[in-house]
Order: sequence, then structure tokens, then C-alpha cells
Amino acid sequence: MKRFVRIYHVNWGLILLKKRSGLGINMEDTFSKFSNLSSFSRDLLESIPVKQADEYYRFFLRNYQAFSDVISIRLPWFVPRIYGGVGIVPFGQYGPSPLDKTVVEMIRGKFNFRVNDKDVVWKFEELFQTAVENVTLEESPLENNAYRDFCQLEFIKAVCDISTVFNSRPGYSGLRLLRRAEKIWKCTMHHVKHLTKSDFNMWASLEDPSPVVVVRQPET
Repeated sequence: MKRFVRIYHVNWGLILLKKRSGLGINMEDTFSKFSNLSSFSRDLLESIPVKQADEYYRFFLRNYQAFSDVISIRLPWFVPRIYGGVGIVPFGQYGPSPLDKTVVEMIRGKFNFRVNDKDVVWKFEELFQTAVENVTLEESPLENNAYRDFCQLEFIKAVCDISTVFNSRPGYSGLRLLRRAEKIWKCTMHHVKHLTKSDFNMWASLEDPSPVVVVRQPET
């Protein structure tokens, strides 16, 4: 019986902040449920060879620095997204600052930083019912076959129009979530910057259904 072997590799797409489609990530993806900087960093650390991790993670962070400078993301890098940060996974010498830890202790439980799922509300049933209502059996001599084919065609045409598949709720857009988080962090930092800095481990206490687990292979 053959065993599965995990092959560690350098994923340049993640390092260059590229999605699977090949497109670059954008500011609205900061709080996206799927393609986001937090998942990029997690996937990179789980897949990269251990001897190369420090160097390539530095490349990843350097690219994020350039990205954030261009589009002006003013959030702490290594703070979990549920606390309003970018959610990049701490590794090696890179992690949240004592000031970041103090802010998280101040704001946790007081604000809800909703992770945006791009407001996906699938409406397939509604679309199908709409297609069915547009069909009259009397118009087709083949009746059931034509009815079925017409419904499928109308349904596919509707699904291809993304605007009808996604239920847009502008109040929860990714950009709105990003700017709200930035405002909360800016105001809180103004009040706590003179306080004694905290050593609160925000990642260890993270209440997340899929906690960060960085799997490392042993040195050879």
C-alpha cells in the first residue's frame, strides 16, 4: 500500500501576494473569508522547507510592506483579524509589538471585527423558480424535455450574471470593514500608548474554529 508523501515547496504565488487566479490581492481582501493575507501567511509557513522559512518569510513580509504602503493599510500586521489586525501569522522574530498587545487587551470583547465572506448569499433556488415561472408548456411540443432544457438554460444564464448570484450588502463591504478597523485601532492607540506595555498572547487565546497550526518537518 502506497503512502502519501508531503512535498514541501516554495509557493511564489503566495510570496508575491497572488491569488489562485493569478490576480493580485487588494485592500478589500484584508477581511475576506477566503483569499486573504492571513491565509497566505499560514499556507506559506505550512508548505515551505524549514531551512528556507526565515528567508522566504522575509520576502513575503517585504512584499506586504510594499503592498500596504501603496494602498495605505494602517493596521497591525501580526494581530488576528478577529481583533482588527491583518492577521499575518507570527514567525521567528516577527510578531505583534507590546503596544499591539496592549491595544488588543483594551478592545477585545468591546468590538466585533466581522470577517467578511464577500457577502455571498447564494440564490439558486430563487433563480430556478424565476426561470420556471417564465415557461409555458403549451409552447413546446416536446413538453417536459423542452421545459427542462429551457429551465436549465435560463438558470445557467442567470448564474453567469454574478450580480444576480451574489446578494450585495454595501454596509458590510471589505473596504468598509477595513476602514472601521483602522479607525478603532487609531483611537485606541491614542489612549494606551503611554500605558505599561502588555505581554498578552493574542494568538494563544484566539477563539477560532480553525486555529493557527504551523506544521514543521524535522531537520535532516
